[in-house]
Amino acid sequence: MRGSVLPEFTTRIVTPEDTAWLLLVTRETECRLDPVDEEHARRLAGDMVCGRWEDANPVSLALCSHQGVVRGLHRLHAVVLSQLPRAFLIAHNVPHRVQLLPRSKALTAAHASP
Repeated sequence: MRGSVLPEFTTRIVTPEDTAWLLLVTRETECRLDPVDEEHARRLAGDMVCGRWEDANPVSLALCSHQGVVRGLHRLHAVVLSQLPRAFLIAHNVPHRVQLLPRSKALTAAHASP
């Protein structure tokens, strides 16, 4: 793709305070307008609290140039609900125009095969 720049990836521990800020930026900039499924966020938070959450999830959070959340909204809501810091792989400067990012919800521990 001519003129495109690949996003920069980092791994970072995200605290509930960091997450609240990212969610505020996302709302204020309207970088992601779809609603949050609160029940799904609660299930993810339950996995985090009960130790069923795997921080080594290869599916990254994606942040735009404004630091708004493009992908990972439910996982970040779960961090706020659980009040536990989590490690995430984060893609930075993901363009808003990218349409191929899967916007499906992250799987819970119940979806994992034995």
